[in-house]
Amino acid sequence: MSAELRLQNLLTGIARGRGGAEMLLELLAILHDKGVLNKAEVRQVVNVLAADMSEFNAELRQGQQPDAWFRG
Repeated sequence: MSAELRLQNLLTGIARGRGGAEMLLELLAILHDKGVLNKAEVRQVVNVLAADMSEFNAELRQGQQPDAWFRG
């Protein structure tokens, strides 16, 4: 599969809310390979994602209700 088609499929999937973190990580890899993002920028995005996942995990462990997630 060409990189352009792969990128188009990834962007379409992300726009449709499919694939989650795996798809986003794949997109970061493609952007890095194309020279759009450098290693430090990719690391920064991954660190933000990891922090958000940790926070979400902590909320789940505390038994927070799903409604609260949408209220911000």
